[in-house]
Amino acid sequence: MNELLAYAILLCEGIVSDDVFNRRLDEIFLENPNDEVLLELECMENAEKAAASVRARFDYSNLDKERFGRAMMKELSEYCRSCGITERFGKKMYLLWESLPGCVQDEEPFSIFTYADDPLSWGDERQSREIYEKAFGYYDQMLKGEH
Repeated sequence: MNELLAYAILLCEGIVSDDVFNRRLDEIFLENPNDEVLLELECMENAEKAAASVRARFDYSNLDKERFGRAMMKELSEYCRSCGITERFGKKMYLLWESLPGCVQDEEPFSIFTYADDPLSWGDERQSREIYEKAFGYYDQMLKGEH
């Protein structure tokens, strides 16, 4: 459910499509076919309702921050590649940060979204890109012991 929460938030923020959310829900359900909550989500009319349900019923005190973060950063990295580092992208990342669970907002890599677009205001796309790439690669760097 941690990964599904990441996809639910990304869907609500317009970063992933209904198809992407539904595909991940299907994969998670196939891995856990006896999970009644996942079955209920699978039977919902549309992805938006399923995503809202995930967000409403999630136990945030048991959030696996690494699983959640890995799923989110993977999709955000792909999203960044498709639309590029622009002021619009930076605003979208800040809005995403605002919609994150409070228990992760002030932690890396999520806190990076509050300032990563600052260099864009003086035309330094390269610096913003480096900051975003740090966020997107955060969990891979953890494996290498760089954090």
